[in-house]
Amino acid sequence: MMTGAWPLDQIDHENGVHDDNRWSNLREATNTENQHNRGISRRNTSGLPRVSRHATGKHRADIGHGGRQIYLGNFASPEQAFAAFLAAKAILHPFAPTPRGVALPKLYAVDRMKASRRIVKVAQRQGNKALEFDAWDHFIAAM
Repeated sequence: MMTGAWPLDQIDHENGVHDDNRWSNLREATNTENQHNRGISRRNTSGLPRVSRHATGKHRADIGHGGRQIYLGNFASPEQAFAAFLAAKAILHPFAPTPRGVALPKLYAVDRMKASRRIVKVAQRQGNKALEFDAWDHFIAAM
């Protein structure tokens, strides 16, 4: 009604409040982009998105991309695992580069470089040259 055309896919609420239908809060999104903008699951026990406790007692981080999970590593603290997730999210989810509903820690260059390197390895295994080059660009920018 506002633009004179139907949206191509879905409508996303930028702030995550589904009752807030102000025009400035709505944006067009694909299903994948809409999934990148989700809040924390109710089943989450760490309080941080995509961070879980591993059987070894360490904290595991992963991120979804292209219908697959990319393992980011095991870390001594949940904050370190969350930093790895944030660095990877900035590379893989440009539509929503930060998760909603959590306080964001300061990211260091080494966090971004490690996440970029992990994504490069996954992209090489998958044969995904575009993702590999994008991750290398982020690695170089973090230096």
